[in-house]
Amino acid sequence: MTQTVVLISDIYENSNDLTKEYIQEWDNKKSIEYLGDTILDLGYSLEIIDSFQNPELVLDFLQKNLYRKEDFLVWNLVEGYFSRNRETYVPGFAEYLGYPYAGSDSYLQNLSLDKYLSKVRIEQLGIHTPRSFLCYDRLDLEQKLSYPLFLKPNFEGSSLGISEISIVHSDEEFKRTMESFELKYFPILVEEYFPGDEYTVSVLGTYESVEISKICRIEIEGMYSEEKKSKDFMEEKIIPIEDLEKSRYITETTQKICRSIGFHGYGRLDWKEDEKGMPGFLEMNFTPGLSPYYSAFPICFRESGKNYSELIQEIINISKKDYNNIARLYGKRVSDEKIIRN
Repeated sequence: MTQTVVLISDIYENSNDLTKEYIQEWDNKKSIEYLGDTILDLGYSLEIIDSFQNPELVLDFLQKNLYRKEDFLVWNLVEGYFSRNRETYVPGFAEYLGYPYAGSDSYLQNLSLDKYLSKVRIEQLGIHTPRSFLCYDRLDLEQKLSYPLFLKPNFEGSSLGISEISIVHSDEEFKRTMESFELKYFPILVEEYFPGDEYTVSVLGTYESVEISKICRIEIEGMYSEEKKSKDFMEEKIIPIEDLEKSRYITETTQKICRSIGFHGYGRLDWKEDEKGMPGFLEMNFTPGLSPYYSAFPICFRESGKNYSELIQEIINISKKDYNNIARLYGKRVSDEKIIRN
């Protein structure tokens, strides 16, 4: 039975001299403390490890407590920076050593972080999504789609790399925007630009069943760019939609996606309307922010009637079910007796 939750996180304020693009997705100290206080109020013990400041403590903690690993729940809040594997470090370690952990596994983390790969998977299901391709460097400028187009880094979130010049209407604008990206942002995802409203939906569950929040519209003035992402306030509004037909379509399609990829854990899927008003899948995020102040994931569930404490308890419950029901036999193979003896 889980007694202690171990929050492993990058903390925004503890980033030393890193510039904003490196820490755009990290949670701030206030949000992590709020999550920690909620866990304590639910009756669990708590450990918080700053992964960026003390990476050795992560490995040390996991190694020292192997003999009673089922007493712990490892909770991955590590976003890292500039790596296509950056959201898989902690679930990979936890699964390898046989620890229960909150959230999706490394496979789903990589699938969601790779925007192009996830869109290919969605297209195979016959689900509407903007057509797209990848540019691997600034010389890879072969045009394959009609304008207007939207350009963004393939492996980033929190609108990182997105600005007013992300929408392009000509070869000249395409080249200029491509040249504006630093090399660390490549490959760049190039996709058809859908001009309509943007929607988001939160998901929570196991292989057996997935709970889907209300479908919410994201309302923001101008481009949803990195400049509008803040740790101090939430500029965008998250508003439940009243269009029953659109809501039903996104809900049913989200269920179909979750079943097809073997979803478990918690996450968020984003959608945007094309020029005819048809919602198209944009991307998914299986390490969504948990901040009650500026994260869409808990806000969508709050709009569905689930308060923050209930949401966190349910994530913990799901993690326990996953640990018992998903094989992960390699990590579970070592007995407590053998670990103690060695």
